[in-house]
Amino acid sequence: CLPEREPLAPLNPPERIAGLELKDSILGRPALRELYRLHGKSVELKNGYVAQYSNGRDDATIYYSETQNEEKAKELIERMVKKISEGNRFFTGLREVKKDNQSLYWVVGMGQEHYFFRNGKRIIWIAADRDVIENVLSEYLSFLLKEVRIAEK
Repeated sequence: CLPEREPLAPLNPPERIAGLELKDSILGRPALRELYRLHGKSVELKNGYVAQYSNGRDDATIYYSETQNEEKAKELIERMVKKISEGNRFFTGLREVKKDNQSLYWVVGMGQEHYFFRNGKRIIWIAADRDVIENVLSEYLSFLLKEVRIAEK
């Protein structure tokens, strides 16, 4: 269910975040393949990227997905919350939290802490080591707000 033409992520991932360097990123069709693997093929994604960061001690990964519209993004986030709340072997401790006027979901699993949320038609999942998760989240929220304003002009 990949778009016909090669998509370009509307936002390139930041080169640095919370003292971590961008080590690898996947954009466009290869990123969509990875995101479909995670979300399932029933989701219609328009664009996305996967960005991996490290400082040699701490690691973080940002999964950015863009859906066709806000309604599709709402459906996807609701499905993610439902699936996790029903229990799975990967994530536990689901909590809804607010940060900088943004509703977020927090879980723990696979050796890291995770935040995921909807921002308009975008779904973002941030996985990071405990020592850096809060800073990665704060800096990425600031980055996202700034870059989205530029892209919408």
